[in-house]
Amino acid sequence: MSTGFPSHPSSLAADRFSDAPPATDIARTLTDILIRASGIGPKDRVLVFGPDMSRHVTGLAAAGCGSATGVRSDERVLRHERAEVVWFTGINDAAGMAAIGRCDAESARLIAIDLPAAGDGRTLPGILRTLAARGFVQCATQTVEDRLVITVSRPNWLRRVI
Repeated sequence: MSTGFPSHPSSLAADRFSDAPPATDIARTLTDILIRASGIGPKDRVLVFGPDMSRHVTGLAAAGCGSATGVRSDERVLRHERAEVVWFTGINDAAGMAAIGRCDAESARLIAIDLPAAGDGRTLPGILRTLAARGFVQCATQTVEDRLVITVSRPNWLRRVI
């Protein structure tokens, strides 16, 4: 007699669970996307700036990042010369945008910026021009839920010149 249900319990589990994280766990999804976009390895040093930095630092540790530091004050970001990757997360206001423009991490190969997708786009072009003048000439964008993730990177050969 057939009940119409799959006969093996593992097929039931496969139907209930998917590889995608739940939509409600946006911080975890965003951390994973930032990790993939940044190409972070076990020897990289990452600096995370922003109000939700603790979630991202925890995610970096779980992913095997060699060193992750979280800061809230942009004064420390301005003088953090040792990070290869700098993340600006949870940027929702002009002060956060200004901190991005003032970041002068000489050793950074990549800067990732997490912004509201529906935010004010007037400030962003100026910041991207400022970062491009510092050698961050490669730009990519990705939308995650209601956030916009922008990564700007500096080619390895250009890091040695600037």
